[in-house]
Amino acid sequence: MDSHTSLSTVERGNTKSPEGKPRLKPKDWPENYVDNISYSLKRLKNDLQKGENTVVKGLAELSLAELETEIPLWGGTRKREYGLLLYISEIFHHIGQIAYLRGAIKRRRQANEHFLM
Repeated sequence: MDSHTSLSTVERGNTKSPEGKPRLKPKDWPENYVDNISYSLKRLKNDLQKGENTVVKGLAELSLAELETEIPLWGGTRKREYGLLLYISEIFHHIGQIAYLRGAIKRRRQANEHFLM
């Protein structure tokens, strides 16, 4: 990968985000994915796992030189390694929030089996 490409199965969309940045989406991503309420939980979980596998594979394929490459980030340019660490730490932060909520809900359901049902 060079400094202008993302993970191999991701392509740059033709649309821009409100901030003017290119939106990234998988090559086989349906146009109505986000708003489509007909997708099952199983499909969403499978898609998340597929995305995780793609990211892990892409990270493993990065060379040391690619990690040292300066890329545009908020507030200027930084090394790709720095940006990846920030994004990965954000993922772990949200995983922690999910674990907290699962535990809190489980404890509340011990007192009230109908909580959030």
